Amino acid sequence: MYRILRTVVLATLLFPCMAHAQKIKEVTIKKGKESVPAFCLKIKESKAVTQKVLKQEQQDAGLKKGKHKKGFTVHKGVVWPYISSTKMDYWYKVKGNRRKSTVYFVVSKGYDNYVSGSNDFNTASSVNTFLSRLEEQVENQKDIDDKQAELDKIDKKKAKKEKQLEKLKDKQQ
Repeated sequence: MYRILRTVVLATLLFPCMAHAQKIKEVTIKKGKESVPAFCLKIKESKAVTQKVLKQEQQDAGLKKGKHKKGFTVHKGVVWPYISSTKMDYWYKVKGNRRKSTVYFVVSKGYDNYVSGSNDFNTASSVNTFLSRLEEQVENQKDIDDKQAELDKIDKKKAKKEKQLEKLKDKQQ
């Protein structure tokens, strides 16, 4: 009985981790004329929110603004602390629209030595963790933006009511 209970508890605890792991896939993407391995994450939030969070992540990591090449944002020879403590090259691209977005993340150790799950498990695992965290942050940012929009709407209504109150006071005098 104890073994069954322990198995059920472990399965319950591990299920959310497995759900995130399935969302992040290793794909092959065109970078210029060559096909390179990339990590792909599909998010059910807008492209704008995803880009906003990625920009904030890059600032938090102490990275300067990346260069734009062939649709990718590029950081060459930098340390991205959430992924690796060694200098690597990072390319990322966000595609999407108002309802969903897809992040493509390419990591290279230099000179066409691209990271994938089969050739560098530790770095690939770090990228997966980073992208999982990114997804959570995008969802949180969306909630924050929604609440801010509500507050702005309330402020506009409040200003309108105050204006109406001022007009009523002026009429009474």
